Amino acid sequence: MSDPDYKGRVQYLCYPTVCTLRITDLRESDSSQYKFTFSTNHGGSHTGSPGVTLSVTDAPQCLSVSVSASGEIVEGSSVTLTCSSDANPAANYTWYKQDEESPTASGQNFTITDVRPEHSGNYSCEAQNNRGSQSSMVLLTVVRLKGPRRSAAAAGTAAVLLPLIFLSVCLWIR
Repeated sequence: MSDPDYKGRVQYLCYPTVCTLRITDLRESDSSQYKFTFSTNHGGSHTGSPGVTLSVTDAPQCLSVSVSASGEIVEGSSVTLTCSSDANPAANYTWYKQDEESPTASGQNFTITDVRPEHSGNYSCEAQNNRGSQSSMVLLTVVRLKGPRRSAAAAGTAAVLLPLIFLSVCLWIR
């Protein structure tokens, strides 16, 4: 075999009635259909059909977890945690928050909208298929709003609620 991907990994073992192809250090890229072609001394040949199909599977590897926010995660914003891995067959993803027993979410992406300080903590992603599992963790730190933005939000809420309260009291007195 002249393919450089197989160099040093392939052996042909032929005996009078049996031939074997041995591939070592299997990789997912080795998944394919393999056939032997026999050549005779008289110039004829025969290819074995249908051949043998090799499917190389693997547990999740190279697991990585990322956070969509590039800077501070500010209270009230949204954030997406993403988990990815190399796996064959494809992995299923489950998210856990540290010190919580039940899963927080499932799927490759986990989005938290309207982030609050209590969302801060370690989150782990578990990638799992029928060949095994692997997990990785990320720390999420939510920064509390302070100063003018928080005061403006409180003032806006008060500006809406006070007239409603006043109107309700007036209608009730009548």
